[in-house]
Amino acid sequence: MSRSTLPETLLTAWRDTLDEDALEFFEERAAIIEHEAGLPRADAEARAYALTVAYQQRQSSRNRQDNEESQEARHVPD
Repeated sequence: MSRSTLPETLLTAWRDTLDEDALEFFEERAAIIEHEAGLPRADAEARAYALTVAYQQRQSSRNRQDNEESQEARHVPD
């Protein structure tokens, strides 16, 4: 195992937690990296993992911001 790969069992368990959008994001990034960079699939998946974690963090942040804005819009001053 090279330094840039993840153990297959860990990656599989993590993939099982992804929603449909995040899984699609991960699979697309892995395929692009594998094809464009010519990396072995395991290395491409390790890089796609990092990109997907960042994607999920951005999505989570956006969802929190949307919820806060929605709550502010519903607030009626006394």
